[in-house]
Amino acid sequence: MTIGALDANEFQTRHAFAILRQIGEKIIREYSLPKLELSMGMSRDFEWAILEGSTMVRLGQILFTKN
Repeated sequence: MTIGALDANEFQTRHAFAILRQIGEKIIREYSLPKLELSMGMSRDFEWAILEGSTMVRLGQILFTKN
């Protein structure tokens, strides 16, 4: 599970998410594990997280805050 940095731009956030995905994939390969959930992204960056392979996102503000 990871949360993107608050002050990061799209490139930095997606890069961090990609690194986490790669680490997870390496662990799965090295230990012959089944594919695991990858929890990355929150209301402000969930779309980027999904693009980088997230299988679970945390949405709160986007659902419960009025614009």
